[in-house]
Amino acid sequence: MTFLAFLPRPTKVVRITGAVSTGYNLRTAAGSPTYPLNLLTFINASVTSDKANTAAFDIGTGWTPGTFVFIRNSNTITGRTGITGSTGPTGNTGATGYVGDIGSTGAGGAGGAKAKASLNRALS
Repeated sequence: MTFLAFLPRPTKVVRITGAVSTGYNLRTAAGSPTYPLNLLTFINASVTSDKANTAAFDIGTGWTPGTFVFIRNSNTITGRTGITGSTGPTGNTGATGYVGDIGSTGAGGAGGAKAKASLNRALS
């Protein structure tokens, strides 16, 4: 059994209780703290992104070293579709009176992002 002792420092609680559809930045929601803290996050509603290729849930960057981040997800985090793939090349023209070749399939687009944890250094 592992025991986790919280260090004596400020503790913030962030609760997501209503649906979020614009993408969610945890550091911004916590007030962009400039000091180490214990951050407890509880996700009780769906979190999605309304922009292609944008994470639905982003832990954010710029956390002060020593910050403890706890996240409990009790719902869903759903990314939007990725960027559309490219069109394939056109097929060859057929000789007079004949059908040309079928074009090739285009490349698939990048998948959408669900959650993003972009850390420059490990958090304690």
